[in-house]
This record gives sequence, structure tokens and C-alpha cells, in this order.
Amino acid sequence: RMSMAVCNQKCAEMGAKYFGVQAGHACFCGDTYGRQGLAPKDSLCNTKCAGNNSETCDASDPNSIYSVSLNATM
Repeated sequence: RMSMAVCNQKCAEMGAKYFGVQAGHACFCGDTYGRQGLAPKDSLCNTKCAGNNSETCDASDPNSIYSVSLNATM
């Protein structure tokens, strides 16, 4: 089940700079992000993460974008 910690870990293992969560269950990794990225506090970011209801994993189209942390304790 998706959470920010799960996505961060997956992307850290791939060596990516950023991770994005979307639609409560999707995880994307990359070294850049484009027009689909929104700040986590944006009003469109309102879908709860399937793996952690206290986190927001964005809406159905844009992603919530975060910097990958190698020492994350999210």
C-alpha cells in the first residue's frame, strides 16, 4: 500500500532525486518534474494515501512532489 515513505524508499533505491505520489496509490520517480508537479499543500492535493490515511497522495492528475531523502523517517 502506497505511502510517502514507501514511495521515497522505492525512488531512493533507484537513485532518483524526486518522488511523486498520485491518486492515493501511484508512485513516480525521477530527476526532474514538469507541469504535473504541485506543492504538497496545494488545494488539489486531497486524496489520502492508501498506505497511510494521515498523508495526502494527491488527486487523480497532478502529483505531490517531494525530494528523495536517503534517511527518511516519514
